[in-house]
Amino acid sequence: MVREISSMDRISQLPESVMQQILFRLPAQDAVRMSFLSTTWKSLWNSLPVSEFNFCMESKGGLDRKRKRSEEESVTSVEESLRVLHEHEDQKRIVHFRLRRTLLKKEQASDIDRWIKLVIKHYVQVLELHINKLFNYHDKLIPRYSFPPASSDLGSLVALRLCSCDISKEALKQEGMRFSCLKELNFSFVDLNGLTNELLSRCPSIENLKFIDCRNLKDLQLCGFSKLKNVDLGYNGVYSYKIEASNLQTLRYCNCSLPKNPLDLEAINCSNLKEWIMETPLSEISRQYIETLLLKFPFLEKINLSVSYKSTELKILSHQLKALTLNFEYDSKIKKISIETPNLVSYKYVGHKFQRSFSLNSMKLEEVDLTLTPRSAIGTSWFLQLLEYLGKFTPKQGLVLTFFSPPVIRFAREELREETSSPVSKIKFLQDLYKKLMSYREKKVLCCGDSHVKCWRHYLKSVEIDKFYGIKDGKRMFGREGLACPELLTNLEAVSSITFKLTWY
Repeated sequence: MVREISSMDRISQLPESVMQQILFRLPAQDAVRMSFLSTTWKSLWNSLPVSEFNFCMESKGGLDRKRKRSEEESVTSVEESLRVLHEHEDQKRIVHFRLRRTLLKKEQASDIDRWIKLVIKHYVQVLELHINKLFNYHDKLIPRYSFPPASSDLGSLVALRLCSCDISKEALKQEGMRFSCLKELNFSFVDLNGLTNELLSRCPSIENLKFIDCRNLKDLQLCGFSKLKNVDLGYNGVYSYKIEASNLQTLRYCNCSLPKNPLDLEAINCSNLKEWIMETPLSEISRQYIETLLLKFPFLEKINLSVSYKSTELKILSHQLKALTLNFEYDSKIKKISIETPNLVSYKYVGHKFQRSFSLNSMKLEEVDLTLTPRSAIGTSWFLQLLEYLGKFTPKQGLVLTFFSPPVIRFAREELREETSSPVSKIKFLQDLYKKLMSYREKKVLCCGDSHVKCWRHYLKSVEIDKFYGIKDGKRMFGREGLACPELLTNLEAVSSITFKLTWY
């Protein structure tokens, strides 16, 4: 061991030009490792000039002759840009190479192979390919682009992003094909040809994995990847899977098109999981599923569920949870929701109805975001129930209500709980609203009594008119930037919109 260290020290004493030649003649993955051995090698690596390439060669159709000329011009442009790599061979490293291209004939794939082989000689770190193919009446059988190119050293890659490509079985299984430094794998519309686990076995340092709309994924085994932090699976049709990753932080699974089952909790063992996102609105989960989820992953801080629910009552109990999103837009069974989460900061809900029996216990709640999409006609009683429902939230920062109105809204005056006077003008209403808000700031608020959970009125610090659109002396007016004078409303003849800015303690 002492001899190895002394030998490395002697190499570090060589002239910089010689060290550069050593670095550039090593395989890519060894060169990257070498850059971490000492401050001398790291400094040498960082001193090399870097390049970034971004090419867009997507066809927009048109006449064949015109399209052919445009394609030839694009190829020439890429060749000219990459010429600098030939002129300064072994003198540059590439941070990012991005290519968007439409294949018009199968021979064009060789251009892409040639460019990739050129940039990987310069230790490209991020490789991004979006390769589409255009239906060609003269050459109908245009195959999709196959990655990786044969006999290519991709050991320097840190991130690989592919869209609309095929994974090549022959190239992947060639001796020495390994992605030792790869941390990010992002595939969209990629045909994996059943090689998922073969590919992953060559990525020991993977941290972020994303498969969206990929074909032939079939079996997914994510076991033994100690550095894996984020997994995102969407619309892939995985037949079987097993996930065992002790440091996994985020797991997202999305399948909105098929009535698939929810994620199998028994197939997932990730003791430190912090974020669970499951968007399967056509699959049903039970009360027991929720209980098992919270019990199996005790460190969950964020939960996002877009599902159907079998029971009429939903209960969530967690001391770690900080953000909760419930999307029951496709569900109509739930009548009662009980949330006991003392550390919850953010709550979001999407549904076509709200639950009259609802409770949320959190001393730290700051944000509430509600989206309601009623499916049938609503009327006065519905709005009165909504008012009562909103009163159950006491967020410190704010409440956002998004309401998609149904085709029919009916109001019946006799259903109102209090007598209503004749409608006031918009100006008068805004004046009264402004005065009411100011009164909460200027006098002691007694609405909540001695309760330890206070409503928003107790936290209001100041009120300002942030911006407005109105009419004065027959002319349109626009104002903004904290106009706090109440006389402003008195001087306007009409107001089309106004925004109040509320500041909280």
